[in-house]
Amino acid sequence: MRILHSADWHLDSPFEALPAEKARAMRAEAREIPGKVAALANELGADAALFCGDLFDTQQPGEAAREAFAAALRRFDCPVFIAPGNHDWFRPSGGLWRSVELPENVHIFTGGFERIELPFADVYGAAFTEPHCAGGLATFRAERRGKIAIMALHGELAAAGDYRPIGERDIAATGLDYLALGHTHRPSGLRRAGEVYYAWPGCAMGRGFDECGPRGAYLAEITENGCELSFHELAGRRYEIIEAETRGDAAAALREAVASARPGDICRFVLRGESGQRVPQSLLDALADERGLFAAFLRDETAPPRAECSADSLRGNFLRIARERLDAAETEAERLALSRAIRWGEAALGGDDAPWEVSG
Repeated sequence: MRILHSADWHLDSPFEALPAEKARAMRAEAREIPGKVAALANELGADAALFCGDLFDTQQPGEAAREAFAAALRRFDCPVFIAPGNHDWFRPSGGLWRSVELPENVHIFTGGFERIELPFADVYGAAFTEPHCAGGLATFRAERRGKIAIMALHGELAAAGDYRPIGERDIAATGLDYLALGHTHRPSGLRRAGEVYYAWPGCAMGRGFDECGPRGAYLAEITENGCELSFHELAGRRYEIIEAETRGDAAAALREAVASARPGDICRFVLRGESGQRVPQSLLDALADERGLFAAFLRDETAPPRAECSADSLRGNFLRIARERLDAAETEAERLALSRAIRWGEAALGGDDAPWEVSG
């Protein structure tokens, strides 16, 4: 049996960190995801498609998102099963799912655990019916009826929580052949608890720098010998974080880092090492345009050169103290805050009331 497993499309996400025009473009690209998933399922010959929640980012998505979703569902050559999550939870009276027209080959789970019979498999699933769900899998057991047993579910691997916390011991006890999950935005790869295979495909499209790299869907192939999983990228545009060591020349390091980026991506460039040189945003903008990047952000986490910190002057003492604190920083957020403080402090000492500011 071949299962197309996808989750966390988050259609109509705002992309608030991007400029308005580019945010609109990203929302439009996200609306292409359902059609890409349909094409992929048909191309791979999937016997069923399991969509495991948070397909929409909000209970009130725009008409364009709903229409793109409904149009894609009509293109599937196989049965489709939807298990709503904490963003697109199922509300019995009205709500999101009452506003979407579902074709006959699509089944949406609307409450507690339910079984749908296919000729070759039993498909189980359940829905979030409010934004939080404390119930996990502790009480669920699949009926072993001589067919493959699979499940679509939205939840997290945790001992407790608000988003259907699930433990590996509970997964192992379900009697399922494959548990298709959503909610975790990083692709998990194929996992196993007892005799049960399970996975999270991650989000279908990156929406920020906490969702870097390839994003897509899984094809799970279940045979009498077990389960194999293959990843298929859906979103051509990626978020990426690229780090660069200044080696004394911050501008040159930035040029080299931008040259290594994929055209079309959204990139954050992080400068590390020592630098007394400010890299203007205008340089990054020019390099990003030349490389064909969709958007580019810069974080300067460089430390003042030690030679400058030893000068017997107001600036030297300021840089020495700042450098000591920067060296002792334990988190990225702390380093970033200190780096910004250093740049602003240097600007103030130099009489500059509009210092360069790190972005992204």
